[in-house]
Amino acid sequence: MCAIFVYFKSSQIGAYLLIGIPGQNIQEIIDSIHFVIDCGAHPRMAKFSTIPGTKVWDEAKSYFNLEGEVDPLFHNDALLPYLSPDITIKAYQQVKAIVKI
Repeated sequence: MCAIFVYFKSSQIGAYLLIGIPGQNIQEIIDSIHFVIDCGAHPRMAKFSTIPGTKVWDEAKSYFNLEGEVDPLFHNDALLPYLSPDITIKAYQQVKAIVKI
């Protein structure tokens, strides 16, 4: 038994998982959720966002085929995760349902 479980209930231990990282697919997210659960923690979803001018921003622009000035909605988690061909709103809802189990 991990020493942390002596002091905390598994329901009190969480691990944040990013969803929507460029190149990430839905199966990777599902596998990560199951890994966290198997470790006795509660997975918490966080949608990927990036900051313009960073290396990750440039990679995201290239991966998602965004050119020129990009609407600020794409900078945050409102739309960027859904530009991935594998992470649709429906898939995200299914992942959220797994997390609630």
